[in-house]
Amino acid sequence: MQELPRIKNEPTVGGGVELANLLPGHDAAKVTQADDHLERWPVAESMYRAIKATPLGFSTRIGLYGEWGAGKSSVLNFLHLIAMGNEDLVIHVSAWRAVDADSFISTLSEKMSAEVKRLRLKPNWLTALKGKFARISGGVAAFSEATGQVVGKLDSDAATAMSMGAAFTATVAQTMMERLKLSRSELIDMQKVLAERGARVIVFIDDLDRADPAILPRTLMTLRDYLDWPEFAFVLAFDKEIITRALEEYSSAFTSTRQPFLDKIVDLAFELKPPPPHLSASLAERAMAECCDFIPIEARVDSATWFPDNPRTSRSIARELGNLREVALRHGQTELSWEAIILQTLLRREASACADVVEEHLLGKDAPWLPMMFERERKKELAAVLDRVVDTSGYTPVSSAFKRLYALIVKLQGLRARHSPEKICYEMQLFTQSPCFTKRELSALVAQWARSNDAVILTDALKSAAYRGAKSSFIAASNLLDMTLDMYVANVDELKGIKSATPRMDVLAKTQDVASFLTMLLELEPGQALGSASARLGFSVRILDVFVRFSERTDPDADERPLRLQETKILEAVVRRCEKQADLYHSCARFGSDDRLSRLVKTVKALTADAAVEDILAVLTKVNGVHLCSDDDASKPKLHLFCDEKSVLFSEQYKDKFLQVFVHSRSADERSILAKNSLDCLKILLDQMGGVRRFWAAHPDVIKTLWSAVTAEEWLYSGREQVSYIHKGLSYFAPDSGIIDPYAADDA
Repeated sequence: MQELPRIKNEPTVGGGVELANLLPGHDAAKVTQADDHLERWPVAESMYRAIKATPLGFSTRIGLYGEWGAGKSSVLNFLHLIAMGNEDLVIHVSAWRAVDADSFISTLSEKMSAEVKRLRLKPNWLTALKGKFARISGGVAAFSEATGQVVGKLDSDAATAMSMGAAFTATVAQTMMERLKLSRSELIDMQKVLAERGARVIVFIDDLDRADPAILPRTLMTLRDYLDWPEFAFVLAFDKEIITRALEEYSSAFTSTRQPFLDKIVDLAFELKPPPPHLSASLAERAMAECCDFIPIEARVDSATWFPDNPRTSRSIARELGNLREVALRHGQTELSWEAIILQTLLRREASACADVVEEHLLGKDAPWLPMMFERERKKELAAVLDRVVDTSGYTPVSSAFKRLYALIVKLQGLRARHSPEKICYEMQLFTQSPCFTKRELSALVAQWARSNDAVILTDALKSAAYRGAKSSFIAASNLLDMTLDMYVANVDELKGIKSATPRMDVLAKTQDVASFLTMLLELEPGQALGSASARLGFSVRILDVFVRFSERTDPDADERPLRLQETKILEAVVRRCEKQADLYHSCARFGSDDRLSRLVKTVKALTADAAVEDILAVLTKVNGVHLCSDDDASKPKLHLFCDEKSVLFSEQYKDKFLQVFVHSRSADERSILAKNSLDCLKILLDQMGGVRRFWAAHPDVIKTLWSAVTAEEWLYSGREQVSYIHKGLSYFAPDSGIIDPYAADDA
């Protein structure tokens, strides 16, 4: 077999050589053997050997199969370089190379002229060939009929690259066979020149799978005769799955015969299999090194093995990660969990619907752990989630693709096992949202303020943060408060594990600076952005949760006591500013009964009691206020004040205020509203085990006041039944109450 030629000087794009997909960018096809990182060059060599082994007078028809992004254009470029090393004539037909037929013909004539001159063909043959091309223009109307495209007439010379794509392929076939018929002497002359060079005419037909599927079947059928030209070698590169699907959609007759049909077109088939794992990982590492050199190399290497085996998809993901460059450089080296970010991005790209399920149910420190779940109830919960994972993955549970996806999810779970939902959300939102502050920027701001205590520094920082994040000043201020609290919590938690004197003093000093900075933020005027941000209910609730946790630490170190005092002051400032103090009061119920509350929770309840009482008294004066509260989960905690004889509403401080509501109700409408709400209050007490008995023992005046409001109203028949029901209950649980049913005589 003839030895493959050695390429001494690799052709360049500007030197009259038409290679595939060389537009600058990450998706450009590879050009040189040095660029071959997926071992595709040997495929091109095998194809060339097949071409050269074909007997004289025969054509060669080679199929190059592979999915989009598998590297077909790169293989064609490699084959092109090998062929040109032996002075073969290469013609390239690409679906993405011309705007219309007219531009194609111009390019064709110019490049063919250059290629023929390079081969030193006889001038009379070139003139005849140009004349043949010129005569094609008389029948260009057939182009539109065959392809549905508008074309123009021919001018200029011939060329090496036919850049019209699959839509033009049928036209090329029809025209070359019917309108460009070389004489026998011309054909012999051309064959003689090529034989002297030991060369062939090699035609690449690329991107067939990117053409309009409606024209593909006719294109292939027309190509069948065209591909029999002697001394020509044709290489058809396409995704076989897409072509066969187009044949099926064209006619049901192709459903069972599509493969034999392709076999009649293609003599030899070369299929680009997915690269082996080590090559895929190596490609991913190089792609990330090119696009994401800001990501720590350890994270790039560890995550590369999880990248898909499709080269184009792998490079595309690296480009997506590369978009994080600007925002990533604003963070500290260990601030972001890069391996988790990369794997979560891979999951989103491979199965976006599945990723939604995983992110909602399986990621974070409280999520069920897939490999190990022993609790029966959690097992049921996990089984339901896994069913959704399978359904949304697009794979069957026993397929290798799903097993790989499952392994990726388990790996991601491990990386996210200690992350809060907020951290996970923050990191993945970096693709679309620039944060107002990063931890690095906040640390620098706290340190700068600690040195100068200049309020101008804070004002400028907030303006810059709002601009960077494209957010309002209120959102920027909210982020600043939340992140400052996060920083304080992290520092205090770090103190717990440090016993050495010098490191502990350093962390303690930083923690005190953060506490002072947070105090300063809370001292600003309420009308400013920071003042409004600090009034958020969620911020108050979180401050309370965090500081209660710190106050309950067993055996605290003495050097932390100043921090506990500072926390009390911060909490009091936040509570006084809270815009929903009544809701904050009711949120304290999660800490248990009053006799078991910590000092901080009691402080919060004392500061918010006025607002809670005013809020519940307002319920009494609203139409069906009590009933609506009982139906609304968010408002149900308010009813605790009505139902608990020990609640603040019936304390010495507020009980009289409650009773005065009934005294000051003067209009008929006001009395009617009070009557209905009083009836609902009594009904709630009756529904509680022993509620009326306890209440009567502690507050008989309250029971009598509620009953008086009920009986002062003229009830219709249905209402009278409810009144009688309440009377029976009160008489049973409080027999010495002496209350009277106003409708007893009517019932008799």
